[in-house]
Formats: sequence, structure tokens, C-alpha cells
Amino acid sequence: MRGHALAYEPDAVAYHEKKDTLRSVMRSCWSWDHWPEYEAGTYGSAGRLAAKLAKNAKRSSGFIVRHVHDCSFRLLPVDLAFLALHSWWDIRYYLANRQRLPSWLRPHNADLGNVGYQ
Repeated sequence: MRGHALAYEPDAVAYHEKKDTLRSVMRSCWSWDHWPEYEAGTYGSAGRLAAKLAKNAKRSSGFIVRHVHDCSFRLLPVDLAFLALHSWWDIRYYLANRQRLPSWLRPHNADLGNVGYQ
């Protein structure tokens, strides 16, 4: 950095203003994952959606294997929540855009901003 000094403080602590819940973390992660999947056409057919659900299962099982190996058993509920919530939101997005959801399950509209946030 030109004209600036950089100091390293190993004991520095940072606090985040946002207080996350498990659901809000899962929601953010799904949102980050959604757009590349959307652009790749994942939500364009039932076959591609099925492949995405299989990808969710593979990722979740990879997390589970890693956390059991590391004896991080407290993370297992997060791994299972990942599989359940991401798969539900993927299915919900796919069906909502095809008007195949009962009205009580449908987001206010099928826009990404509302899917998974209720």
C-alpha cells in the first residue's frame, strides 16, 4: 500500500454487528448458491432440479464425514439443516415459478427475494 503503514496485531478481536441464527446462515448460503445455479439452468427442468438435490445430499454428507472425522459432533445438526433447508428452498423455488405450489406454501411472489425468507 503506497503511503500507508500496515500494522499486525495478533491479539486483535473483531465483533460483528449482525447476529445470525442457524436459519439466517442457511438462508444466506442458499442465496449465494442460488444465482450460479439459476444461471446454469438448474431450475429449468425437473431433471436438473433432481441433480441439484443430489448435489445438496453429496455436499451435506461430505460435511458430515468431515465433522465426524474431526469429532465436531455439535456441527452435525447444521449439516442436516443444510440438506433439509437447501433442498426445500430449491424445490420451493422450482415449484413456485411453475405455479405448482398450494397458495399457503407459495411465497408472496416467486421472486428470489421472498423464497426461503418466510
